Amino acid sequence: MKDRRFVYHGMFWVMVVVFLIPALSPAQLLVVQERSTGIEPLGAPGVESVLMNVSQGGDSLKASIQSAMDSNPKFLSQKHAYSISHDAYRESYGALLPQLDFMARGGYGLRRNDTTIAREADGQGEEWSDEQRLVLSQLLFDGGLTRSRVEADKLYSESKKEELFNTAEDVGLSATQYFLDVIRARGLVELCVRNIEEHEKLLDLTRIRLGSGGGTQADVTQAEAALQEARSRLIQANQALDDAEAGYARFFGDKPGVLSMPEPPLLAIPQSEAIAISMARDGNRALKAARLAVQQKELEIKSAKGAYMPKLHAKVSAARSDNTGGYEASYHDASAMLEMNLNLYRGGSDAASIRKSKNEKMRAEQDALDVERQVEEDVRTAYSFYKATGKLLPVLRNLTNENAQVVSSYTDQFRMGQRTLVDLVSAQKSLFSSQQVYLNGMTAHTFSYYRLCMPVSQLMSALGVDLKVKDLGEAK
Repeated sequence: MKDRRFVYHGMFWVMVVVFLIPALSPAQLLVVQERSTGIEPLGAPGVESVLMNVSQGGDSLKASIQSAMDSNPKFLSQKHAYSISHDAYRESYGALLPQLDFMARGGYGLRRNDTTIAREADGQGEEWSDEQRLVLSQLLFDGGLTRSRVEADKLYSESKKEELFNTAEDVGLSATQYFLDVIRARGLVELCVRNIEEHEKLLDLTRIRLGSGGGTQADVTQAEAALQEARSRLIQANQALDDAEAGYARFFGDKPGVLSMPEPPLLAIPQSEAIAISMARDGNRALKAARLAVQQKELEIKSAKGAYMPKLHAKVSAARSDNTGGYEASYHDASAMLEMNLNLYRGGSDAASIRKSKNEKMRAEQDALDVERQVEEDVRTAYSFYKATGKLLPVLRNLTNENAQVVSSYTDQFRMGQRTLVDLVSAQKSLFSSQQVYLNGMTAHTFSYYRLCMPVSQLMSALGVDLKVKDLGEAK
């Protein structure tokens, strides 16, 4: 009896469902079908998730730049330039040290002198002869010509070292930019893929509405056009990614693998623009090199003036010889002397050299002033960029969330016939645009930290990169 009652109840509910479905209106059935399309607009948290997904578990910025510095041609070229300048300094420094020269010669000679005339019938002597001489000399005074030139070469070497560190900062910043560009481009590609998925869902929605009599063929055509436009954006995004990876390969020597989004160097950021400018004036490597160039030219002027002064050397020599007079005899001699040389006329070359050195100094001073102004400009623009991107991020985040809410609302209203497809497509385009701008803003703000480190010459230390530059030290 109970089993029969259960069968009756089961048949009752089947009949209810069978007769209830035709009772639903076409509009209600359309809503059920449309909701299965599942359009889910991506807000700011979703964009942040996209950026995280394309930039985690890979190579760090520090490791990548360390590798770049070990193989980057521009940096290594400057490294060799520093070594060359230091060797030039050591070469000139040798002129201040004692000079020891040895001379030896020998051969067959024909001589005619008073002795051979007296000794030989024909007045000539023919003998094998040899001679050896050892001379030790030391510069005592030349009016500062040599010492000033040596000190100038030393300053030139120091300026090359500063240029080397500045090149490292420059290469490091460019490498950082390409590193972040690759991450940004990969994020944009992922956004384009998701945007295509949303447009495919929208196309499905318009086709459902058309099949149910709630839409038009024009809506379907417009949705198809919007989908093709989304696909064209993906092609452009992939091309931009290829460009970013090519730039990365230029600095790092190879195409990128998986990269990790770096943490901003918060502790390296100056608290104000004025502090940043002060730090740059004291620590910028390019500015240090320019100031050293001015000092170098001052010493070159002093060296050029030394040409008017006498040159005084101390010389000690010893020699021996055999048969050098044209007859069999051995000789030896030794001496210790002071030797002075003074040029009396050189056709105005010394005066021209002094004028040239003075003009080079004035040019170096103007170059240093120009570098200082450029550095200050770099600091101001970098600090402005850092502050602006920091203020802009919350605005872009809110804009993305609001556009996502608009798309969600417009989608519901479109289902109910309260919005046109034009409204919904326009809202989706605005959302995608804000997603792109927000993603760009996040990577730009991260880059702004590193950009601000560069003019104050703190980028390499902030990254913890070892440049492996040896201190070549003083010449000895």
